[in-house]
Amino acid sequence: MVKERMLDGCKCLLLLLVLLYLIFVIIPTGGSVRVFAEVSEPIATRVREEGLEPVNPQGFQQIYGIHRDDLTGVLLYVNGFRFSVEEVLLIQVSSLEQVDEVRSVIENRIARRLQEFGNHLPEQVAFLEDARIVVRGTYIFLAIGPNAEEFITIFLDNL
Repeated sequence: MVKERMLDGCKCLLLLLVLLYLIFVIIPTGGSVRVFAEVSEPIATRVREEGLEPVNPQGFQQIYGIHRDDLTGVLLYVNGFRFSVEEVLLIQVSSLEQVDEVRSVIENRIARRLQEFGNHLPEQVAFLEDARIVVRGTYIFLAIGPNAEEFITIFLDNL
């Protein structure tokens, strides 16, 4: 009788540990089994509708200082108007080890842009302050601008 209760207790403890593992490890880092083109295409379609312009690989490297060959995929669209901070960025890194480094680069760019715009364009500064970086597995997504939440929803829906 005591052995059966101990066995039941061990089963419950093991189940609890598995659930905790899923909650704290798998879910936050869970990405997508979809390839980059499948995730990026709906985003690219929508941002083009908003008039954002694609940035070529050299422009991406100049802006972020990351060589495109170090990544699985990159999609960067910006507003062509010089005084607009509107931007949509989707990156798929090659490994989870790259996520923190790339996220840090993105956060540093946002901080630099906040300094550049300072108090000159309050609406643009507000967009930068509300910038959202979303990480899911090997995907990193950044949306800055009035449609940021919509773009994030499109990203999450297409993982």
